[in-house]
Amino acid sequence: MPDFEHFSDLLTQSSSVLAPAEVHGLLSALACVPGEGRVAALQGEVLGPAVQDPSEAPVIEILEAVWKDTYAALESTDCTFDLMLPDDEQSLQQRTEALGSWCQGFLAGLGLGGVGDHHKSLSGDAREFLNDLQEMSRIEPDPDNDEEAERAFAELVEYLRIGVLDLREEIGEIATTNAGIGRLH
Repeated sequence: MPDFEHFSDLLTQSSSVLAPAEVHGLLSALACVPGEGRVAALQGEVLGPAVQDPSEAPVIEILEAVWKDTYAALESTDCTFDLMLPDDEQSLQQRTEALGSWCQGFLAGLGLGGVGDHHKSLSGDAREFLNDLQEMSRIEPDPDNDEEAERAFAELVEYLRIGVLDLREEIGEIATTNAGIGRLH
């Protein structure tokens, strides 16, 4: 998968107004929802009307590459899925803000994929995870940049990673009986 910095650079140079972590959250959610046209919907959400602009080809290419890598990681039995966030060399504040953006993007992607309309079909654990995502989308950076704050951040990332894998499995199960999930909005 392309690294976060390269991904961020391309998005910053494009017409996208979305933060890079938010884009990966959106992409990850769409990869959790079965159906057709998800990559095109992703490109449209990220680039808007500029999706047809030839100058946006590098962004479209990287979105497709990240889509393939993310989708493969979600499909893998090795649990290789990970959130695309700034590297550990970046400040905890930057990484925390990116984590909040990732959560916002993921929730938006679930809405786009029709999951929001059918959230009552999800288990209590899945609904609790979605509530946690909403809370984390408003996360504030910890003013203490110490080992404890780093450990708490790492635990949140791991919680999200595993939660996404579990949610994807559940969405796949209920989508077999609920045609509304996967219908792009």
